[in-house]
Amino acid sequence: MLFLFALGAFTRLQSGAAASLTCGELKAFYKEQACCGQPSRELSEDVPESFCTSSAGVCACERMKIALAGVPGAMFPVEFCSHMEHIKPVGFRSAPICEANDALGDASLMQDGQAGNTNFPHGMLKVLATVGEVNERTGAMLTGVPDGNGAYLLDATTVRYVYQSESYGQISRQETFPFFVNEPAHVGVTGSHIHYIDFDRT
Repeated sequence: MLFLFALGAFTRLQSGAAASLTCGELKAFYKEQACCGQPSRELSEDVPESFCTSSAGVCACERMKIALAGVPGAMFPVEFCSHMEHIKPVGFRSAPICEANDALGDASLMQDGQAGNTNFPHGMLKVLATVGEVNERTGAMLTGVPDGNGAYLLDATTVRYVYQSESYGQISRQETFPFFVNEPAHVGVTGSHIHYIDFDRT
């Protein structure tokens, strides 16, 4: 079966604030938290919302759930907000999912979030992105299972990596997260997607 494709535009990977704030706000908060000379001090829970550091852009998850509770069809599992904490920006993870061989009961190769056996016969693999990571600027998520892929030089300083993500829809599992297109109609398209990620070569 041929699934619909949607184009996921991912900006080049550069660090950037998740929300705008002024230098004055940052300076005032720094003083309030008595951070001077205390680099290891943990911040209080009263962090201004303009300091949002959530990759998915959801910094008041519980309040969001309450606000959306009356929306028809909106349902949030109990673990929703704790799961949101695991959403990271594209390129955050460095441990490969693939393994050179089975762990065979070796506990050192079965650590949660860590790589398994990486003694690949053809050399080491470098992780560029992991399914489930999100574009910090748009909130769009990398979906999988990754399939056909390729890369080309977009310009003198940018390499564009392109891949197609398989989607088995309701055949064997849940549908892929939708991508929204055709603004302002805001049409949500599930199924397989084509993603691209721009990497800065400089």
